[in-house]
Amino acid sequence: MKFIVHLIGDIHQPLHNIDDSDADGNGKVVKFFDLQGYNGAPPNLHQVWDDGIINHSGKTVAQIIEALGQQNSSEVYVLDNDTQYFEAGLPVVKEQLRKAGLRLGRF
Repeated sequence: MKFIVHLIGDIHQPLHNIDDSDADGNGKVVKFFDLQGYNGAPPNLHQVWDDGIINHSGKTVAQIIEALGQQNSSEVYVLDNDTQYFEAGLPVVKEQLRKAGLRLGRF
């Protein structure tokens, strides 16, 4: 299960959407605030995206997940009429189609 969760997370990581022969950011050594790489080595760009950005936010993963969950408002389900529902839903559909098209286009 841990592998599947990591795989799904990696699919959504921006570094997997480009290929510049750097092993998805593992080949790019970077400095990112006080982030330490594995075994005390300098961190790589992939590590920054795996946990460096979240760690630097000062919030726990659980806090970030809770905040993201609150952004999924249930109010969209109780709109007064079809027009309101359509107008609230259309931007979401367009955004998801754009993401899916970009992701599929990379394969």
